[in-house]
Amino acid sequence: RCRADALPACAEQGGPSMWWRGRGFRAERVPGSTRSQSIVLKARAPATLALRDGSRAPFATHKSRRHQRTSTSALPSDLHKEKSDSQTEATIVVVGLGPGAPGQITREAWEVLTSASTVYCRTLDHPTLDELPTRAPLQSFDHVYESSKSFEDVYKQICLELVELASSAEKGHHIVYAVPGDPRVAEQSVALLYEEAKRRQISLRIIPGLSFIEPTLEALGIDAFPSLALADACEYAARSHPRFSTDVPVLLAQFYSQRLASGVKLTLMDAFPDDWPVTIVHNAGTANCVISRDVPLYAIDRELEHPLGPHSSLYVPALTASASFENVRNAISIQRDRVQGIFETERTTEEALADVARSLKECVTRLRALYSMDSTDDGLQEASDRDELLSAQGNRSVEDPLANLLLKALEAMHIAEDNGDADLTRILQRMNLTADARVKEFDSENEAAVLVDMEDMLISEQDLFDDDGEGTDVEEFSPDGLNNLRK
Repeated sequence: RCRADALPACAEQGGPSMWWRGRGFRAERVPGSTRSQSIVLKARAPATLALRDGSRAPFATHKSRRHQRTSTSALPSDLHKEKSDSQTEATIVVVGLGPGAPGQITREAWEVLTSASTVYCRTLDHPTLDELPTRAPLQSFDHVYESSKSFEDVYKQICLELVELASSAEKGHHIVYAVPGDPRVAEQSVALLYEEAKRRQISLRIIPGLSFIEPTLEALGIDAFPSLALADACEYAARSHPRFSTDVPVLLAQFYSQRLASGVKLTLMDAFPDDWPVTIVHNAGTANCVISRDVPLYAIDRELEHPLGPHSSLYVPALTASASFENVRNAISIQRDRVQGIFETERTTEEALADVARSLKECVTRLRALYSMDSTDDGLQEASDRDELLSAQGNRSVEDPLANLLLKALEAMHIAEDNGDADLTRILQRMNLTADARVKEFDSENEAAVLVDMEDMLISEQDLFDDDGEGTDVEEFSPDGLNNLRK
């Protein structure tokens, strides 16, 4: 529908109906209307519109658009009806309280909290709860923390109690469960509740909130892009090696106690220097926010000026020098693709593996010369020379041959993958499976068996190292030499 006087001047010749009919429409003046009043334009099927690229596309007629509107609007109601028929319990509404300051809670979350008959809180230790109107009773699960042995038991018990409340409540009633931060960020109780509600066919609604991440980034003065990694400090404390590469910065949440910090420290020191500077952020997003900068990694579990608590996070910046397996793979791929003559693409898998065997021989030969020693005076002199060499060159005398060996092995894997003989992802999966199997096979106290396994690994396949095919003397490796190599 448009005004009749808005038509082009040529519409006056023969009337509006004739002008629009040539363009796939017919015009009908509203009965009793004047020229300045409105007319109705109706599309004639099949109507098309000219596009900018010169093509034409079908134009929905008045009838088809009306039918489309009707069918689309009917979909949500049908789905809602089907969901309501199968749902017999109340709805659990999970609300995010934000990181701490009452002003950081969302308006939607505030409306739900203030209109609820009862608010069930994972913990009452949150500033936002103190600002709620007194007419909203608060029920906490702090008693579960006191009676449970682990956090996992706490979250399971909270989940079960909420499900029981929803099952016993009247249909259409809302069970409001409030958690700090955002319900989908580092909140294990919500993850368990989601799975249990799905299994029990209980409706679950999540109201997002501001997480601890945003105010922590603001306190640190950093951007999450391009590669910030998020991790759980509890999970890191149980590991022997960090999950993420040292090339990316890591933010560890729930860094709450010195005992936990000791486990995290040992894990991180397996990849980072002992004195690597880290930052601890306390109470991010509140007026009591405190930042402890440039704390040496070895000191994070010691008595600090500001004690650790449930609102503490640990930020570990990335190493300045690249030290990740992914970057090595990327460098090999770039060199194979762009630099001719360094990694020749026509090499076969057998040639690459033979090159690895030669590198392995060179590596073992150098390590033997460095660590072998006997009871003679010459042997003691060689040991003294070795210690001087290690003192002068640091660990490079050991690291250089190992680095060359691993580089050759990675290059061979890339060549095999390019030739279609292997898949690097499956190779890494097999390595993980083999390593896990060895962990289960060897007892932690059976150190002698580990030494024997290392000896077999270093001196097996003797014909690989001797060009004449004669065996290598096993006695060249003394127990002291093996112990030094193990260290």
